[in-house]
Amino acid sequence: MAAEERFRATLANAVARSRETGRAERTVVLMYGSAESIGVDTSDSLKGDLLAQLFRYPFPAKGSDAATASTFSVEELLAQQPDVALVYSLLFSADDRTLSAQLADHPVWQLVPAVQQGQVHEVDARLWGSGRGTRSLTAIVEQAMALVPAP
Repeated sequence: MAAEERFRATLANAVARSRETGRAERTVVLMYGSAESIGVDTSDSLKGDLLAQLFRYPFPAKGSDAATASTFSVEELLAQQPDVALVYSLLFSADDRTLSAQLADHPVWQLVPAVQQGQVHEVDARLWGSGRGTRSLTAIVEQAMALVPAP
């Protein structure tokens, strides 16, 4: 119970700071996968919902089909004009390139405001991709607040 209360207090504090500093107006996306299949933690997911409480997060699930509900094209990302992209790359070997590296030369990706403003951040896949407990969620809130600058 104490851990849940600490998490709720951390989140409430972060929501208040986000609003006070203007961060709540920043558009953020949390993404993963590969250049051929970009996944987005939608606002219907745990992490997407958490980020939606802190920032502008216009990424609802695209239907109920689990195979396609969270798959977005680079063009769909560009349409939402994210100011900050948080990327967790799922790497399976030392030769794998991060998602942001895979997208680096994509001409549409180059038009995304987060890319143009140097606000694409690779985050720890173990934490951001699979963290579910109060400690993990607290760390995600704290990292998100540190990575998303005030306007």
